[in-house]
Amino acid sequence: MGKYNNSDIETLTAITASSAFTAEAAPTYLTGATLNMTKVESGTLSAHCTVDAETNTITIAHQWEVSNDGTTFVVCAPANNAATVVLATGTSGSDAAVSKVVDANPAVYGYKYARLQLVTGVASASGTTDIGGAVYHWRKPRF
Repeated sequence: MGKYNNSDIETLTAITASSAFTAEAAPTYLTGATLNMTKVESGTLSAHCTVDAETNTITIAHQWEVSNDGTTFVVCAPANNAATVVLATGTSGSDAAVSKVVDANPAVYGYKYARLQLVTGVASASGTTDIGGAVYHWRKPRF
């Protein structure tokens, strides 16, 4: 992989912090910015996600999506086609925000574009208190 320094690290706000899920039946989505994968060193893409699930029983998970034309995206499932692990679940009381870093599936490096989505499950979002945000992190390619 060679030597890297801090100037090789890139970041991009994918989903503005504190974006609210719409008050609709699950699933609802917060879709991240589209990332041009030619600008990403293979194996280095991750997303720092912060979510707050306040509605009782609601779940918030993540999924990576890929595209070759930048407009038509498909879900990029893990190698074993397993569902992603939930980032947060709402309880009947006030819940603290949860921050986790999730790495991109290896398959994203075979596509021209990738993006992250935060996805609700189980219950309808409140429209104001169920929120999420994400920031991409990666290293620039070494040519």
